Amino acid sequence: MNRITRLLRPLFRRNEDGQIIVMVALVAVVLTATVGIAIDVGRLYVTKAELSRAVDAAALSGILEFNGQASGLTNGENKAES
Repeated sequence: MNRITRLLRPLFRRNEDGQIIVMVALVAVVLTATVGIAIDVGRLYVTKAELSRAVDAAALSGILEFNGQASGLTNGENKAES
């Protein structure tokens, strides 16, 4: 029985050389995707903040033109739109 086991052992031995390259490649893809998503989400928040500041500035400039009369309302709307 021992002789048969010795003869069959090389047939069932797995060659796992190079497996680390596959693992590194998969991890690199996942890491790159994660970094890309993080950058996109960060850029989304920055753009949202910029738009919010622009809308606030337009509203404030429109209010400064408003003088309590109908002509002031039209002037305020025009100033806020520009």
